[in-house]
Parts: sequence; C-alpha cells; structure tokens
Amino acid sequence: MMRGDRALGRKLGRLATTLAVVASVGVAQQYDCNALMEWELWPDVQKRFCCDHGGHGCDPWDCSYQLSTHAISWLPTKGEWCCQHRALGCAPQFDCNAGWSNWEAGWSKPKKEWCCDKYGKACDPFDCNVGNSDRWPQSKKDYCCSKNGQGCPTTTTVPFDCNAGWANWEAGWSAPKKEWCCERYGKACDPFDCNFANPDMWPQSKKDYCCSKAGKGCYDCNSAVEHWENAWSSKKKEYCCQHGGKGCDRFDCDLDLANADNSWCPERRDWCCAQYHKGCDEGATYHVLAELSRGHAGEELAGVARAPVGIALFAAVIPLAAVSWGVAAWRQRRERLRGRLLGQVREEAGDIHARMFMANDVE
Repeated sequence: MMRGDRALGRKLGRLATTLAVVASVGVAQQYDCNALMEWELWPDVQKRFCCDHGGHGCDPWDCSYQLSTHAISWLPTKGEWCCQHRALGCAPQFDCNAGWSNWEAGWSKPKKEWCCDKYGKACDPFDCNVGNSDRWPQSKKDYCCSKNGQGCPTTTTVPFDCNAGWANWEAGWSAPKKEWCCERYGKACDPFDCNFANPDMWPQSKKDYCCSKAGKGCYDCNSAVEHWENAWSSKKKEYCCQHGGKGCDRFDCDLDLANADNSWCPERRDWCCAQYHKGCDEGATYHVLAELSRGHAGEELAGVARAPVGIALFAAVIPLAAVSWGVAAWRQRRERLRGRLLGQVREEAGDIHARMFMANDVE
C-alpha cells in the first residue's frame, strides 16, 4: 500500500509541473513583454508577468511616457515618484535665464551648480566677458588669461588714458598727457581746442590761433573802427587790412583832422600830407618856394629856364620837389633841404646843357 502511494505522489508531481509549463506557455503567447512603448498602459496582470519574466513593467510608473508634457499630463504622485527614483519630471529649482548677464556675481553656488548640471550654464568659475580686466582679482586674471587670453599681464604700463576727459582736454589735461596722447594717438596736438567754449570768452592768443586755423574767433573789423589807430592791436590791424582794407595805414589821417596843426605830431602831419594831402603846412610850402625863387638859387634857375627843356623841368620837377620835401625841411633843417634842392637843380641843369651842346654839334 505504501509503495503505491509513493508512485501516485510522483505522478501527481509530474502532472503539476506539466500543467505549470502549459500555463506559462499560454501566458507568454498572450503577453508581449518586448513591446515597451507605453508599458504604463499595460494591464496589471501583464505588468506582473513581464516583471517576473523579464524585468519589464516592475515600476509603478513609466517615467519616459509623456515626459515632455509632464507638467500638465502627469499625476502629482507620478511626478513625485519619477523625480525621486528616476530624477525625471522634477519641478525646476532655478530659472537659469533670470540674471544670466550677471551670473558670476549674482547667482548662488547651488544655482550655478544646478544650471550647469541641467543646462550647461555657469559652469566656469568666472565670467571672462564681464568687467574691466584691470580691476579683476588675480585669480580671475589668471583663469581668463589661460582660457581666452584676457586679463593677461602686460610688459608695459600705459601712463595716460587718452579717452578720459577728452571733451575738456585743453583745460583738463596736463602738458605731459597732451604730449603723450599727441605722440601716440594724434590727440591734443594743437595749443587750443577751437571747438570748446564761447569764442567771446577766449583769450586773445586763442582767438588769433583759431581764427587762422579754423576761421573761429576772428576779429570784428567793424568794432571800434572809428578808433582803429589807438584801439586796435597790431594783429587786428593786420587782419582787418587783409580782410576788408581797414587799419592798413600808419596813421588815421581823419583823426582830429580839424585840429591837426595843434594836436598832430610832425611825423603824422608829414605822413598824412604826403599820402592823402591832409594836415599839410601850406605856409611852409610857400616859404620854401619863395626862397627858391630868389637869391642864388633864383639866378641858377633863371639860367635853366632859358632853355625849352629847362622850362618844362622847372615847371614839373621843382614844384613837386618843393611840395614833397619842403614841409619836413622847413620844420627840421630848412638849409639842408635848400642845399639838396639846389644840388639837384645843378645836376639837372648840367645834364640839360650837355645834351644841348651835343645837339648843337650834331647840327
């Protein structure tokens, strides 16, 4: 009896094994565990089977399914589970666009690490595109120098910044800075800035320079023109003479002309008389001509006048010489003028007689 029971047990065991195999074959034919697309939608029985027979569908959620729209399509429980176990679908901790232009100084260390890990932003220790390299700490200079050649040490030191204060270089820059910037960059080479300030407020030296260089600050040749001789400088006289013909004369021969005999100096009277026939001493001219017409000079002149050429010479040369030289000679040295005129007359008379003699010989 016992021997029969043991045989029956073995038969039942083999039957159970056969049934299990048959059952597994049937389920395998029913579920495709390799169709992983959207496995989250599998029925639970398939998830359990595929998890037991291939390790697929074991998670409560498929964290790849609808990941791009997780914020609106996932349930909160799925979001929490996927973020915690698969680091997917997590709510962003930081806005990596906010404050990006100043990330080096404005972002916290956790934000830099998070944005670097998620988006590759702020991964460097320094932003080499921000700030004046001269003011960087040495650690930043060293890093940026090795990374992209910025902030590297230089062999020479620039003594002046030729852009700083450029709008007021004439008054604001020192002489060494002007010389240095002129030599290096052609700036501040002129003694004056003809574009700065009101020309009416310029010193005369600047007006003179800018007038000749840029046509600015030039003299007003109508200002005080009635007193040009005493009120105008020599440079203004020269300028106005060249630009309008004013102030060209040595003296203003209209200045107090009515009182010339009393107020004019001899030099002014002589010059104005010779140039414009103003301020002449008519009495002096009369006396010179009177003396020339009598005495020894009269006798010699009478001999010259006998010849036709002498008459013309006497009529043209002698009165002109008397008018031109007589006034000054009468005031200064009348006798010297008289002698000089007589010498000229003798020379002219001798020349006339010689020509007349030669003409008679020819005849």
